[in-house]
Amino acid sequence: RNILKKYAKEYKNQNYRGQIYRGIAETWFNEGDTIMALANLQLAAGYAHDNPVISGKIFKQMADISFQNGNYILADAYYDSALVILPEDYHSIPEIEHIKNKLAPLAENLRIIEHQDSVLRIAAMPEDERNRFIEQLIQQKQELEDANDFVDNVDDAFFYRNFAYGNNSANDESDSWYFYNPPLVSL
Repeated sequence: RNILKKYAKEYKNQNYRGQIYRGIAETWFNEGDTIMALANLQLAAGYAHDNPVISGKIFKQMADISFQNGNYILADAYYDSALVILPEDYHSIPEIEHIKNKLAPLAENLRIIEHQDSVLRIAAMPEDERNRFIEQLIQQKQELEDANDFVDNVDDAFFYRNFAYGNNSANDESDSWYFYNPPLVSL
């Protein structure tokens, strides 16, 4: 496993990282550690995005593991991802669709139950504790919005600096390199 991790870090193996992490996940799965297996399958899915068949198989495998562990909401999401990613003519599509169609209502009802349980838990709190909890939620939401606004502003500034002005203004540093400076190249 350590050798596979070493291989995954090497630049020359970047196109194979999905397969490497899938192999690491298999070693964890063989040892019975489904948590570590799922963590490495998630890494594998992230790196295997350029190969829809491998990526789809990884999502199906994560769905199967989640289903076996009783995490039906997560399994539903993984089966959905597998269906989106796999080619339409892939041989397991009918089986995955069948499972997904049977699992989707259960997952939806479990989401509703989780939501209702949360609402009931909050409603059962003493009023002072409930007010503090709601204030914390509002503060967290505001911090998240502020962070997103900051990222949007940075993205806008980057866009205007690099693209909106054609990237050829007189004080642009890229003109200092010989081949980016048209007047110098024409000499």
